Amino acid sequence: MFSSEENRAVNFQFQKDSGRLDLFLHSKLPDFSRERIKKLIQQGFAKVNCKNVIKPGYKLKYKDNISMIIDEADKSLQPQDIPIPVIYEDEDIAVINKPVGLITHPVSLDKKTPALVNGLLYRFNQLSDINGLLKPGIVHRLDKDTSGLLIVAKNNSAHIDIAGQFKDRQVLKKYLAVTEGEISEDEGIIERPIARGKYQRRKMRIDDDKGKNARTYFKVLHRLHSHTFVILYPQTGRTHQLRVHMEYYGHPIIGDSKYGKKSTLISRQALHAFYIEFRHPRTKDRMHFKAPLPEDFKGLLMKLGIKEDFNMEV
Repeated sequence: MFSSEENRAVNFQFQKDSGRLDLFLHSKLPDFSRERIKKLIQQGFAKVNCKNVIKPGYKLKYKDNISMIIDEADKSLQPQDIPIPVIYEDEDIAVINKPVGLITHPVSLDKKTPALVNGLLYRFNQLSDINGLLKPGIVHRLDKDTSGLLIVAKNNSAHIDIAGQFKDRQVLKKYLAVTEGEISEDEGIIERPIARGKYQRRKMRIDDDKGKNARTYFKVLHRLHSHTFVILYPQTGRTHQLRVHMEYYGHPIIGDSKYGKKSTLISRQALHAFYIEFRHPRTKDRMHFKAPLPEDFKGLLMKLGIKEDFNMEV
């Protein structure tokens, strides 16, 4: 497990029937070249089931435990004192309210921008390491300019359980958003497949041929002349799903410069993950949490004439 005090060792569990050690480690440590991985293995820095393995092509078996010691210079992340509101915490998980403007995790070891994971390493003594060097504790993510709730796994057992719930669609998430234009229907379902852009790889698109199934339920809370305040329920978990679906529907989210346009009313997309419900990985009790709206979202609603206590039961 990753620790704020010691993170030279990285640990993984192999979940396939068979595979090469070097290829598996490269898939988990993409910022290390295959040649770098090969040399580390040959130098004796890799273990399988607590035994040293020096052959890069060593054949892994299902549920083999793999560990690797990396050089000090190769440490992926450093703890940083980043304020992160903690909604709930126990020995297995934490539920946090991700601030606006903070990426969940860096995309490369050279990334200098502070990320949520830097703050997690500072705040928590132990985090899961299943997703590798750049994603300690991260089971799911939010876009940089989307605020709201995230579940953080403190150990690998909790991580595997929560990830399984996401895969089986047992995690209920609700988002609040303000869209461009008045939505005429009181509620509805948008179901269109989503794929990565052919030329703009960081932008998603509707693609009937190559896209993965994506389904979003929406419900109108308030109509505001030229805008609509809605609640969105993603029933699948595709990248940028809510933003892409609302653009396709003709009502992009206010302030979404990637899938809509910039706004003078708010400096980012008006999207907040305010509710999450799941089963605790250890006790199996059903749990649910809410995250208060950030000040910029409250300010947007006030500008549009919505007077709420911002703790609505939806």
